[in-house]
Amino acid sequence: MGSDQANFDKDFIGVLGEIAILDAMERAGMQPEGYTLLADRPPDGPDFFLGFAIGFDAKSIPDGQSYLCVNEMQRQRLDAQNRTAYILPIIVAKDTASVYAPIPFRQVADWELRQGRSQYRSIPVSLLHPLARLEDLPQW
Repeated sequence: MGSDQANFDKDFIGVLGEIAILDAMERAGMQPEGYTLLADRPPDGPDFFLGFAIGFDAKSIPDGQSYLCVNEMQRQRLDAQNRTAYILPIIVAKDTASVYAPIPFRQVADWELRQGRSQYRSIPVSLLHPLARLEDLPQW
């Protein structure tokens, strides 16, 4: 089981990655919508939308971690809602956040299913491709 500090650290990296990507998109003139910056519990559904309701679930990965992981219960819940189109990987380092190419959400079901504290699916970070420009994100 993870410690309270380990859980806090993971949540902190997740929030930091989301804030970084939302700020970068807004600075680039993009208009992410539907996000919640502060709540008592995680919002239901995608982290944000672009264009005409293209849902993104941002997944922050601490620098040095070898795998991008998605909780299986969360994946099933988002899949049932049919509102999340993409996973958006963000590697968060000490001074930077690097955005990687979005992964179609339906592909996550094909990733290896693993068991930790709970079931999750994962792929090696080495298989991710850097996103050249934020403007390349699907918006329509």
